[in-house]
Amino acid sequence: NTDIDSNVSLVKLFPGFDPKLLFAMVDSGCQGIVIEAYGLGVMNFIRRNMVAAIGKLIRQGIPVIASSQCLYERSDLTKYEVGREALLEGAISACDMTSESAITKLMWALGQGMNLHEVADFFNTDVAGEVTLKTN
Repeated sequence: NTDIDSNVSLVKLFPGFDPKLLFAMVDSGCQGIVIEAYGLGVMNFIRRNMVAAIGKLIRQGIPVIASSQCLYERSDLTKYEVGREALLEGAISACDMTSESAITKLMWALGQGMNLHEVADFFNTDVAGEVTLKTN
């Protein structure tokens, strides 16, 4: 099945990024967001609270995928407090997927009509060698 929903966005975090931009994307029709976070999945938390924004988006039914900006680093939201907070809000880890893989996987999942829980389950599935999943 080749149905996709290309109404997704890729956001590269940078110092000073304003989470309000995420809501502007959704207001413009974006159905899912992949965020390239710092390192293992660290994001702004104190003044410009990305974690709170992710929680709001997820409660609106918008899947948010956290990946790493680092070329040879995986996203592991369990390593630092801010990542664990993002997980509690419902963020989905891209693990070691490239941004291109994460975007494509999200577009396909949304094109199949998957809900948030189904998208999360799908991101915990290796379809074509795009992700290395921990076995324990």
